Amino acid sequence: MERGGWRRRACLGVVLVLFSAASIALVTEAGSFAFSGELGGRVLLSYEPNLSHALDVVLSDAALLLRLRAPGGWAFYTRASLSNDEFTYFALGAEGKLGPLDSRAQVVFDPSASDPFRYFSWLLSWRIGDLRFGNTLFLSGNPGHSYEQIALRAAVAGLTWSGFARFRIGTCYSDGSPPGEPVAFDAAQVRVDALLFDCGIPLQVKLSMSEDGFDALEFFVRGIPLALFSTPFLDTTLDLHGRLQTASKEIEPTLQIALGPVCAGVQPYVELIDDVFPVIDGVAVYGIEFSCTVREALEVRAGTCFDNDPTHNREVTGETGYFERLSISGLAPGCCGLSTEWEFDVYFEENAPSLFGWGRVDGEVSFPLGAALSGSFEVEFARTGAWLVYFGLSSTF
Repeated sequence: MERGGWRRRACLGVVLVLFSAASIALVTEAGSFAFSGELGGRVLLSYEPNLSHALDVVLSDAALLLRLRAPGGWAFYTRASLSNDEFTYFALGAEGKLGPLDSRAQVVFDPSASDPFRYFSWLLSWRIGDLRFGNTLFLSGNPGHSYEQIALRAAVAGLTWSGFARFRIGTCYSDGSPPGEPVAFDAAQVRVDALLFDCGIPLQVKLSMSEDGFDALEFFVRGIPLALFSTPFLDTTLDLHGRLQTASKEIEPTLQIALGPVCAGVQPYVELIDDVFPVIDGVAVYGIEFSCTVREALEVRAGTCFDNDPTHNREVTGETGYFERLSISGLAPGCCGLSTEWEFDVYFEENAPSLFGWGRVDGEVSFPLGAALSGSFEVEFARTGAWLVYFGLSSTF
C-alpha cells in the first residue's frame, strides 16, 4: 500500500462518521431539521462451470446515503459505497439558495485510489422571467477533464430554445503536470422544441458542435398520425429519429400500432448511404425490432441485427457480441400496495454451438418487503464465463 494511503482512507471514514453523528445530534436538538437516508447492499454468488470448487461468495456492493434538511431550504448529504470489499466512493454535497441563485455543490473521492480526489462540481442556476441560466464548474482529478459550462433555456414565439457552451479549463495538478491551455472551447449544442400543426406533433431539432467544428444534426418527430392505416378501433402513428454526421447518416422510423389495451411497435434500423456528403445514394436496413405492450403491465421486445456488425449489434440489442435479443418485462402486485418489477433478457450469438444460438440470459426482480424495505434478485448466465447471482436489500429511513 502506498505510504500514507491508509491515513487518507481513515480520514475519509472519520469524516463520514462525524457527519452522521452531527446529523443525528442536530435532529434531536432542533425539530426544524429533517433527517433521512438510504442503506442498501448486494451479495454476489459467482460460479464458474468449467472449474471445480469455483463457487465464490462476496459482498458485491453496499451503499449508505444520509440526508439532512436544514432551515432555509438547505439540504446536506453524504454518500459512501463499497465495491468488491473496497471502499471506492465517498461524496459530500449541499444544495440550497444563495439569494436569487439555486446552488448545488458536490465533492467526490475514491478512497481506494492512490490519489483519492475524483472531482468537484458546482452548479449555479437562476431565472429571469422566461429565461433560465445555468453555470457549471467541474474540477476533475483527471488531467484535461475540467471544464466550465454555460447553459440557457428560453421560450420564444411558441418555441423552446435551449443550449450550452462548454470550455475546458486548465488545472494545476499535484504531480506537476502542465495545466495546458487556460481556457479552450470543447463543445456546444443548440436545441429547439416545437409543436407542429394543430394536432400538436412534437418536433425536436438538435445541432451539436465539437472543438473540430460540426458534429451532428439530429431531429425527432413523434406521433405522426397515419390516417390511411387507422380505423375507429386501430390507431397507427409514426415516430422518426434522424442523425446526420459527416461520416454517417441514420434514420430510425418506428411504427406504433394501438388496439385497445394492446400497443405494438415496429422499428426498422436504417442507415443512409452516401459517398460524398451531403449526397444520399441509398438506404440500408440493418436491423428490426418488434415490441408489444399490454396495459403498461407487460412488455415484450424482440430485436435482430441482419449483418452482425458490432456497432449495429449495439444499436439493436445493446451488446456488441450478440445479434439478437428477446426481452420480457412487467409489473406484478407486491407488498403494502406497491408493485414488483421484473425483467428477463435473452441474447443470441451467430453460429454459437448452443440451442438457437443462445449466448446469455439476464434476469432481475425488484420486490417490496415493506413500506421502507425492498429486495432484489439478479442473475446473469452466460454460455461462456462465470454465472452470477445477486441478492440485494435496500432500506429507506
